[in-house]
Amino acid sequence: MKLTSLFRSIALVAALAAPLALATSDASATPTNGAEAKGGKEGKAKQPRVTVDATFERYVLDAHGHVRALLLKDGSLVHAPEAAVRDTSMKAGDALKIEAHAKATGGVTLYGRALVKKNGVVVVDATKKVEHGEHVKSTGKLGDLSATGKISFFLYGHKGAVNGVVLADGTVAHAGKGASLDEYKLKIGDAVTVSGKGGSYALGRALKLESIKLPNGDVKKP
Repeated sequence: MKLTSLFRSIALVAALAAPLALATSDASATPTNGAEAKGGKEGKAKQPRVTVDATFERYVLDAHGHVRALLLKDGSLVHAPEAAVRDTSMKAGDALKIEAHAKATGGVTLYGRALVKKNGVVVVDATKKVEHGEHVKSTGKLGDLSATGKISFFLYGHKGAVNGVVLADGTVAHAGKGASLDEYKLKIGDAVTVSGKGGSYALGRALKLESIKLPNGDVKKP
């Protein structure tokens, strides 16, 4: 065997032996076609595409009441722009099958370009990029909204920073694009007060975070 062929064989075996590590707590993940990360510069590797069984918790809304993601029981998030959502009748505890690109962060997993099924029926199809004209427009003026409660879940931006919270009563508070709550060192179970502009909708309450009262009483503006 020529040295070139030998080196290629060794490289192929090493690539196939690389483990897939994902932070999912209520489901086992199995790679689908193209699941292995491509080589390249650090931080530039392609996110693996996996198939997982998961449990639905609630819809994540923006301040105008539009669905932006699915929150899973383990705190993981499935990016789901409203144009990709086919069913808004799911309830906490519903079993889901998710095929998506996966990125682990903060002990949870962020799923993108997802195909989500419930009982074999597609409920979210975000496998294609949403065209500009398909984005849901704002519904008008927002009102002042505040809520006090314990943090049940965190929301994450695409770079992995905490940019929002979900309170025990289901209120969703987003810090806005590019903002981060990481510096406040919040924990699940912390009691906070969130205030901003938003509304109450059929799928829950949501607001764009303008200020947050921390457990020590300090009020911060992200």
